[in-house]
Amino acid sequence: MADQFFFVTLEPSLTNPQQFAEYACNAEALLQQLYPPYSGYRVQSLKPELEKTVQWRVSVWHGWSSGVLLEITPDRKMPHIARVSLEWHSRVKELVNTIMTKLGAVLMLIYLAVGIFFGRLLILLIASIPFVLVYAAFSVLTRYLVAKLVATVAGDSFNDGRRAELLDRLRQVPAPKAPSTQPLATASFAGNVG
Repeated sequence: MADQFFFVTLEPSLTNPQQFAEYACNAEALLQQLYPPYSGYRVQSLKPELEKTVQWRVSVWHGWSSGVLLEITPDRKMPHIARVSLEWHSRVKELVNTIMTKLGAVLMLIYLAVGIFFGRLLILLIASIPFVLVYAAFSVLTRYLVAKLVATVAGDSFNDGRRAELLDRLRQVPAPKAPSTQPLATASFAGNVG
């Protein structure tokens, strides 16, 4: 299942990050309006995936089995253009991802500890590359299949059609305008002369 996305373009300016932050706040406000807490939804701002990236993420959860993730990511070469993507997401998917990551780290530590006693470290590290690649593929596949299975059984509130409708609503969120660059009127503070 591919992400659904569109691009938002601003006028090139030094204030583009602030403008995209304002756009993200407006999009989050729209999502909170469309999916209120009393209907069983939770709208939440998330931190960027990587610490030093400029990115805004907003999730909408409906229970453990379904949700969407809105990501607004400016282009590195043209920072006045941002990709706004909407993808299916769930808490189960995050939980399985966390479990698979920790399990992979434990298995790798056991592999290295056992290998140090029975072999050379360089050979062990080279031999671990296929293990890491196979485990990463297995982890991604497991995460997706388990999350989709739970969503199918428990109910998926954000199918392809609903995500497409939501993306159309997000396209209607106006892009913020750059601050005016006109000079401010000057005032004379001569005071009362008398």
